[in-house]
Formats: sequence, C-alpha cells, structure tokens
Amino acid sequence: MNDDIPNPPLRKRRRRFRAEEKAEWVRRFLESGLAQRDFCQANPLTPSTLQRWVAEHESGSQSASQNAEPVFAEMPCAAPSLSTRWVAELCRPNGSVLRLAQEVSPGLLEKLLRVC
Repeated sequence: MNDDIPNPPLRKRRRRFRAEEKAEWVRRFLESGLAQRDFCQANPLTPSTLQRWVAEHESGSQSASQNAEPVFAEMPCAAPSLSTRWVAELCRPNGSVLRLAQEVSPGLLEKLLRVC
C-alpha cells in the first residue's frame, strides 16, 4: 500500500426532495414575502434550487389552469346593493374573481376566463 497517494475528498451526498417537499418549500417562500436570496439564507436551500422550483411551480400552475375547466358553484348571496349590479360573478378556486357588469360575447368570456 502506497501512503504517498492522498485519499480522495469525500463527496457530500446530494439530498433528493419529493414533489410534496418542493411544493411545501415553494409555498413557504411565496407566503414569506422575502426575496429568494433572503429566504435561502434563512433556510437550508440554495438560490438556484429555489429559483428552479418556483419556475416549475409557476409553469405547472399555468398549464393546469389552462387545461382545467372552470368550476362553477351556486352561491347564495344577499340582495345586491343599488350601487353594484353584476350580471355575473365567478370566484375561481385559485382566489381570482371575475365580475361582469354587462353581458359579454362567448369569445370575450373565454378570453377573460383564461386570464382569470
């Protein structure tokens, strides 16, 4: 055995995160209100990792919302005030609200639903 050959440096094992863990970290980051760099300094994540996860989350959210059919639910409401009369109001599961003060064409409604 040759003692002159140094031992190779030990490689740190890279941690693998499950999809649920990634989603949880992205949720925490988005709720924190911090910049990505500041969030990573306070947590055991690298900025490049968090940036990639946020981008994946945003692209997944956009494709899911584009492919998903709108969910309509009948909601009882109090008598409308005289100052606000909506022809329709749509509250999406993502928290967005679409209110229409007048009737619109089906084409315009489809465009509005895509961005809402």
